[in-house]
Amino acid sequence: MTPSSLTATRRIDRGDYILVRVLGHPKGGKDGYIYEHRFVMEQAVGRFLKSSEFVHHRNANKKDNHLSNLEITSPSEHSRRHKEKPKKVFKCTRCRKKVYRTAAQSLNRGTKDFYCSRKCRRAPHGTDSRYVRGCRCVRCRKAHREWARGYRKQQRTGS
Repeated sequence: MTPSSLTATRRIDRGDYILVRVLGHPKGGKDGYIYEHRFVMEQAVGRFLKSSEFVHHRNANKKDNHLSNLEITSPSEHSRRHKEKPKKVFKCTRCRKKVYRTAAQSLNRGTKDFYCSRKCRRAPHGTDSRYVRGCRCVRCRKAHREWARGYRKQQRTGS
């Protein structure tokens, strides 16, 4: 019996996967239901899938079982793909350049600053921790606020 000679009826699983009832399928449970994405892939390759072959949804939509959205992967590759985080747009604190990174890559030693490169991160300060005019990092903004408070206070007292 080949996958293409089987007929199917559909229902939706608790995890939002579509199940199809395929009579005579070797992997069908007591009620004969299997995952539709596996069934579609089996029809495409012309054989039953091994238990070590995973079918990955490229767009992460469990209900989109078009062949163009599916691919066969190994268990380790499938796990790796689900651990990948989507990339976000961050702006460099120094040069305002847009950079695409994952959220994990954007962390910069517990500060809210984000730099596009080590060169940008070190450029305004070097080993000196004083305020650098035009720099937008947290340290320089804080130093500038302190300087501005002192300057305004000085202006009010008239000294």
